Amino acid sequence: MELEKVVDFTGMRFISLPSSLGFLTNLHTLCLHRCQTDDGAIIRELKQLEVLSFVDSYIVELPRQIEELTRLKLLDLSNCSKLKVIPANVLSKLSLLEALYLNNSFVQWEAKGISNEGNANLAELEQLSQLTTLEIQVLDAKIIPKTLFSNELQRYRILIGHVWGWHGNYETSKTLKLRLKTSIRLEYGVKELLRDTEDLYLDEVRGIENVLYDIDREGFPQLKHLHIQNDVVIQHIINSTKWAARHAFPILESLFLENLMNLEKICHGQLEAGSFSKLRILEVRNYERLTNLFSLPTKMKATVIDENGNNNAVVEFGLLCSLKLIDLPHLRSFCSKMKVALGTEARHKQSTADPAFEEFLSEHELGA
Repeated sequence: MELEKVVDFTGMRFISLPSSLGFLTNLHTLCLHRCQTDDGAIIRELKQLEVLSFVDSYIVELPRQIEELTRLKLLDLSNCSKLKVIPANVLSKLSLLEALYLNNSFVQWEAKGISNEGNANLAELEQLSQLTTLEIQVLDAKIIPKTLFSNELQRYRILIGHVWGWHGNYETSKTLKLRLKTSIRLEYGVKELLRDTEDLYLDEVRGIENVLYDIDREGFPQLKHLHIQNDVVIQHIINSTKWAARHAFPILESLFLENLMNLEKICHGQLEAGSFSKLRILEVRNYERLTNLFSLPTKMKATVIDENGNNNAVVEFGLLCSLKLIDLPHLRSFCSKMKVALGTEARHKQSTADPAFEEFLSEHELGA
């Protein structure tokens, strides 16, 4: 029995975990998937345990004895929707922990310093210097310590706010979903995450009129997917007329915008070449004020020249393959104020059949 390294009790129901577990002194991995137990005290005997998984289990309280598993590297509490208690000062004692999964699970974090009793607080995670993977939801951004996310997380799915769910296809290793009823502030501990996030969701984040410059003036160099919804302040995703031209969203693949009631344009002003060059999917829905999407030199598969005949730096949409525009009563154009030189064959193509959308432009002169 001492040589046993992995034990899997998937789908079992216990009054208490078997006392025989205590004899497995070299146990490396314990899986309790879809299990139900009221007493997990015997876990304290598994001093060599490195992986402990409760995925889909029916536990209500995490056993306090877990704090004695000082060699633990991975703790998976995914989909433990009934989990309401993680005792205070348990997580902070797992000093070697590298991965903590709490997706669709525990959300009852307490504010720092309330007491040493009751539930865990987020400040305990600051003690986990080896942590590189984190999946977590925080309902109230105000309880997030300033430096919580300053460590180098290599993989994360972090949800801040109560509107988010864990459903969806996560194609990247770094996802951040933000809903803040007040402005984004450094004390919310999210600035470090924004710099490296690959998949970003924003909902009702106040104090932002220009997404690019109000959140990340570096142009979101790592961002692949951007979703923005339910905001009454945002006027532009990018407005470079107030700032120097910037290389923006160079590897962004998808952009989803919904219910931004004050949005006037996605882009306004000049951008550097290469901005939006990887964009494949653009979906815009439910805007009263939006009149055109882009007001800048833009190229798809056509050659684009500005009004003065200058061949300026252009934004290319050569990879765009999906465009959805829904409930936009005042939309007049995709791109405005430019000339487009198209070949005879391209000029006769219908926009519905042409993935480059050359015909979906207005206020242009089309010449051979």
